[in-house]
Amino acid sequence: MNAPCQMPEIAPKLADALLKPQSVALVGASPRPSSNGLAMVQMSRIDGFAGRIYPVNPNYVEIEGLPCFPSLDALPETVDLVAIAVANLHLEEAFDQAIRHGAKAIVVFGSAHLENDVEPPLARRLADKANRAGVSFCGPNSMGFYNPGIGLRIAGFPSPAGLRRGGVAYIAQSGAAFSALAHNERRLGFVVCVSSGSELGATIADYVEWSLRQPETRVLGLFVEQIREPARFASALDCASRLNIPVVRAAVQKSATVAAA
Repeated sequence: MNAPCQMPEIAPKLADALLKPQSVALVGASPRPSSNGLAMVQMSRIDGFAGRIYPVNPNYVEIEGLPCFPSLDALPETVDLVAIAVANLHLEEAFDQAIRHGAKAIVVFGSAHLENDVEPPLARRLADKANRAGVSFCGPNSMGFYNPGIGLRIAGFPSPAGLRRGGVAYIAQSGAAFSALAHNERRLGFVVCVSSGSELGATIADYVEWSLRQPETRVLGLFVEQIREPARFASALDCASRLNIPVVRAAVQKSATVAAA
């Protein structure tokens, strides 16, 4: 088991409710073929998640054999995690409902970009709302995450079955890099795979700290494009070194400028 690190306690912006939820609401779930809403429901069940899954959409009563609820208010319990797959125009309303519901964590797949938006823009408004409410926030513009240990995928797109459980904690700021490794490298087994998106809530430093606290973690895989909290990130990497956990940085460029960065 990994020894304790001299890192700050997990902040509210990255609680276990985000990456290890026991109950999940899928806002924007849909039975429509080839839709993101259908993929979201199917992926949440593909690896055998034993927790509770609640599709939410007022237009349907059942999706993939699961009862579908008209709103978060109609759920039989307060869920740990709300995943939101709706158009950007409706995103703020759905986000507000998730906070009022009392969810501890929220994942946003959309870009949170609106034409002719006001100041502050939508993405910043969502981040501020999550911060004030003490909610763990993954995104916006995230492809979600996979936790093979609990059999859960939070994703708005289909992906192949057969994700292996293992010792790699993989965090990618690039959606393409997230998909390339998680979906195609079958020799690897994962503690978690995270697409961190725009990181207006939890940052890569938060995901690294969380991963180092998991006793299963044996190696960190990172695809880093921007470090938003350099001091915390450096501290987390130092902790990984003291725990003898290797850190592998994936890159798509080999120029001297990129290497220096």
